[in-house]
Amino acid sequence: MANFITVIRFLLTPVFVYLVFTPYRLVAVLVLVGATLTDWLDGLVSRTIGEITDFGKLADPLADRILVLSAGLAIYLRYQALIPLWVVLIIAGREVLLSLGYVFMLKKKNVKMEVSWLGKTATAIIFLSLILLLLYPSAGLVVLYIGVILYLLAGLDYLVKAVKM
Repeated sequence: MANFITVIRFLLTPVFVYLVFTPYRLVAVLVLVGATLTDWLDGLVSRTIGEITDFGKLADPLADRILVLSAGLAIYLRYQALIPLWVVLIIAGREVLLSLGYVFMLKKKNVKMEVSWLGKTATAIIFLSLILLLLYPSAGLVVLYIGVILYLLAGLDYLVKAVKM
C-alpha cells in the first residue's frame, strides 16, 4: 500500500508540471498539495502496517527529489522574472548532493540516514513557497528565501552527520 502511494507521487509530478504552464493554477496547487501529502501518507502507512520494502527505501526519497526538482524548475520557468536563478541552483544542487549521498550511504555503509526535523521543516517550507508562488507570487518569494536558508542548513546538518558515520 505504501509503495502504491509513492507511485502516485511519481505520477502526479508530471501532471503538476503541465498544469503550471496552463491557466489552471488552482488545480496545479491542488495537485502539488496532493503529491506532497502522499509523501507524508506513504511514511505513515509504511510505519503503521510495518510495510518497509527495498522498493520503498529507494522509491520514496527518489520520488521526493523528483517532485522537488520538477516543481521548482517548472515554477522557476513560469516566473523567471520573479525568482533568481541562484535560488533554483541552490535547491537543485542540494537535491543532487543529497541523492548522491543517500546512494553512497546505502551502497558503501549500508546505513540509512534518518530525516531530521530541520530537513522536514525545510522541505515543508519549500513546498509552501511553491504553493504560494502560484497563488501569491510576492509572498511566495519571501517564503522561498526562508526555505532556501533552511534547506542549506539542513543540507549542512546531513553532511556533518554523514561524515561522522
